[in-house]
Amino acid sequence: MKRLEAALSFLFPNCCLLCEEPVDRAGLCDACVRELDPIDDQACPSCGMWTEEGAWCAQCRVAPSALADVSALFAYDGAAGHLVRMLKYGNQRFLAKGLAAYLALHWMELGWPEPDLVTYVPMNWARNVGRGYNQSQLLAKEFSRIQGLDFGRTLFKRMGQTPQAGLSYEQRQVFG
Repeated sequence: MKRLEAALSFLFPNCCLLCEEPVDRAGLCDACVRELDPIDDQACPSCGMWTEEGAWCAQCRVAPSALADVSALFAYDGAAGHLVRMLKYGNQRFLAKGLAAYLALHWMELGWPEPDLVTYVPMNWARNVGRGYNQSQLLAKEFSRIQGLDFGRTLFKRMGQTPQAGLSYEQRQVFG
């Protein structure tokens, strides 16, 4: 058995998912884990966008978000952004479990009440077929499993909409 493990380690060494440095376990090296810096204390209390010292963002000072108690675990840049893009565009579906675990921990730290249902943002059917999966569905389903919450589809995608990744901040505002 030890020979098999040694051979597998030689052929398939454990490398950090981000920097590809050798690690003792699957996942991230300690340096990359430290780069996963939650933004709670630097987020607008209305919309969750990053701001200096958790102040209200310029947009919400003018017109507060119609959404309440929005929080982002990480900014969509650096190590966290790379992991999200790997899940979303890199066919690295296994990342949904680890990201959902971080999300569950964040949820508990915030002390938010238990929701009635966990849902996800749907994708255009052609994009879903092309990619083979919906990353927000994977993440929501795994989060609901970890938390022991009900999971279901409640939102539906309208036809002919531009993907959010191609829109500016202003264009992405549902209520703006």
